[in-house]
Amino acid sequence: MTTHEKIERSNAVSPTPLANHARENPWGRVFQCARMENEPSVSARQSSGINQEQMMNLKIAGNVLFGALIAFAMPIGRAQGDAAAVCKPATRPVEEQLKAKSDELVKKAPEAARVFECGIAEVAATGIVQKAPKVGDKAELFELPNATGQVIKLADLLKKGPVVLTWYRGGWCPFCNISLHGLLAVEPTIRQLGATLVAITPEAPDYTAKTIKADALTFEVLSDKGNQVAHRYRIAYKIPEQISARMKASKLDLAARNGDNSDELPLAVTYIVDQDGTIRWAFVDADYRKRAEPADVVEALRKLRK
Repeated sequence: MTTHEKIERSNAVSPTPLANHARENPWGRVFQCARMENEPSVSARQSSGINQEQMMNLKIAGNVLFGALIAFAMPIGRAQGDAAAVCKPATRPVEEQLKAKSDELVKKAPEAARVFECGIAEVAATGIVQKAPKVGDKAELFELPNATGQVIKLADLLKKGPVVLTWYRGGWCPFCNISLHGLLAVEPTIRQLGATLVAITPEAPDYTAKTIKADALTFEVLSDKGNQVAHRYRIAYKIPEQISARMKASKLDLAARNGDNSDELPLAVTYIVDQDGTIRWAFVDADYRKRAEPADVVEALRKLRK
């Protein structure tokens, strides 16, 4: 058995029952969102013969059931590979920062947070996580411009060693910036392990250049206009209407930043692609608030070298 075969087999982690439930039942939160937006009117309750006290009891029971659904449905996606399954580092700074940012936004704007939560559930319900490439699949080769307009080819990068591909939504996304900073901290280690880190975003080069400067990034950031490569990787999705409306209300002009009117974004996935073009490690989640932990990426690269 070759080294690559050993790695690929070891990465074939059997999903837990909870993970299976999460992938098969993302509709729980969608139904809850619909319920919250369509509460029965007084006349409807009267016509059904349910009094106010009974309705309150039903609401309480419904909320308890919904809480149980959330417990089973999260996370919607998961990392695939040894690092995710058995080698999770005790210190997970990116995960902690992402949770803190999520909690902060919920506290500041609970109504907006509820809308975004419903949007996440709607994206998950499309089955996009299941359709995305998995460990053992061949990565699609591509070529994209970097911030200076230079065309970068995945095939050329793979000649040098493994490649870490990470997608992010844009420099406007606080969760993306946390993830980029975390990867920046381990980028020297990634290079020492013989790999190349590349970030991909639908934003135009002018905006990726701003992100590189603002965050002092030392790795390539490529512009995927129209999410063409993201579509080939089956990780692009249409922004739910309620989320799109919130974005426009906050003066976030994605059409200007991305250079197209598709109203689409990529999942924030991370892949490790071996030199033969095979995906050896993957983090895929429909929840943009969750990202690959940089330490997991480093651990997976170390295993790839054995």
